This record gives sequence, C-alpha cells and structure tokens, in this order.
Amino acid sequence: MANIRLNILPIKNKQFSFKVYRKLKLEGDKKEDNTWLYNLPQDMDINEYRSYWISFIPKNEFEEYIVDSNMSIGLSKKYIFEQLVKALNVNKPKFEFKVKRLFTDCFVDFIINKYEKGNKIIYMCPYYLEEQNTYGFIIDFKFSKNIDVLFDKEVQKLSLSLDVNGRSNKNYYSDKFRIVQNFITEVYEGIQNIGTEDEPIEISPNLVETTVFHLNKKEYIFSNNNISSSQFQGIRNYGAYKNISKEVTFAFIFEDRFRSFANELYLSLTGKLNPGTFPGLEQMFNT
Repeated sequence: MANIRLNILPIKNKQFSFKVYRKLKLEGDKKEDNTWLYNLPQDMDINEYRSYWISFIPKNEFEEYIVDSNMSIGLSKKYIFEQLVKALNVNKPKFEFKVKRLFTDCFVDFIINKYEKGNKIIYMCPYYLEEQNTYGFIIDFKFSKNIDVLFDKEVQKLSLSLDVNGRSNKNYYSDKFRIVQNFITEVYEGIQNIGTEDEPIEISPNLVETTVFHLNKKEYIFSNNNISSSQFQGIRNYGAYKNISKEVTFAFIFEDRFRSFANELYLSLTGKLNPGTFPGLEQMFNT
C-alpha cells in the first residue's frame, strides 16, 4: 500500500542536543522574564526528574546544562521553535510573518496573500511525531478573515472550502498541498538550517511520509462483555455495560405551549409511540 504525506516538515536529525541555563524550582519562586518551567533529570540518573526554570540565555544563579532532545519533548519543541524564529529574523523571508504564543503553543504565521476580506496564511508550529521519533514543524494553510467582514461565499472561496464556481471544493486537499509546496520552495533556503555551529539542525524540504493502515471496525462493549458494532442494537440486545445501582428520578419539564410536543416525546420515551424502533427507556436501559 502506498505511503501518504503528512503536513509536517521534519528535522533531519533524529537526535540532537542544545545548551540551556537552568535553576531548580523552589517553593515560592516567581517566574522571571524569558524563563520557562520544564522537568529535567536532576543528575546523571535520567529517571529522576525535577522541575527547573529554563532560560536560553545566561542568568544569575542559573547553571549551564546540555539537553538531549529525548529528555523533554516540550523543551525540545520550544528550542527548535526559538531557533526557527532566529533564522527568520536573520534571513528575512519574502513573506511578512508574525510570531504568536498562546500558553505552550507557538506559531509563526506567514501572510502569503492579502485581500480586502482577510489574509491567506501559511503557519508553522513545532511538533513531535512519536511514530517516527521525529521532531519537525506542522505546516498548513488557513484563511484569516478580517473581524469586520461577514462570512460569505467569497470568504469560503478564499478559505478553499468552495471552488472558484462557488461549489463544494472537491480539490480542497490538493489545493492546500500545492499552496504549501509552493511556500516551502519560496522560503526553504532561509529556514533550512536552524541549529548552531556546534549542533547543526537541518529542516528537510520534504513532507513526512508515513505508511497507510486501516483501523478496525469500531466495536462497543455491553453487559457481560458482549460486543456489538451498533450502540443502539447493543444496548437493546445486551443491556448497558454497567447499570446504575441507585434509583433514578426523571424530571420532565416543558412549557405549556409545547404540551402536544411534550406528550409525543413522553409517549416515545415510554415506548408507546414507536415500539418497534424504540421500546422505551425502561426496556432499553433497565431504568
């Protein structure tokens, strides 16, 4: 079976190391500027981790420490993102870009086209692909609508959800792939190397390939470990996986103007309206 490509630009280095400055977190500590909290090994015993304040620049009372990329996925993602931003600031890509940070998530938005209704954007954010033990960057397309603009067909066309004729875009993924590939070609030279002289880190120009596999059919477990592929039929045939031990009280509340609808719903819940389809709460759920 053929492989597929994921929208991830991988780092060629399967493993890398980098320098940080750290200080053991103590009770009552307050966060300093340009520091982040991560867990790292306390000493040579990599199984004993402690919480440390981390800085990428020297600070008073912080010790120098070499981090291996497999010690802390979060910190390694943080490092390659900061290195990417450095490379962009030095090499000045042809596209205007903005760095965005939201809690632990970091993004770089590249504005590839500007329109009256908003901007077409390619964004990159750090990622760890566990299946391949690979770090890299998710790279994807989005359309950012201006706040004062109504959501209309033109916005949907710019977002690629509709094609140029206003119909459902059957080529949505191939259109996104083409835009992403063109972007990589335009900026790759400036983002290829994001490491240091001591520890080079090179981004691949090719999206990650992974093998295709099919998930097994979804199945549900019911009472006595009986299995069914249908939630409804499974409950009907076998009963709930676990029954409620306490007595259940139902409160059926409705506005008077919905009385006829409420009566219809009540008859359905008791199994009197369509007994062949739904025999009622008591028979279905034993309540």
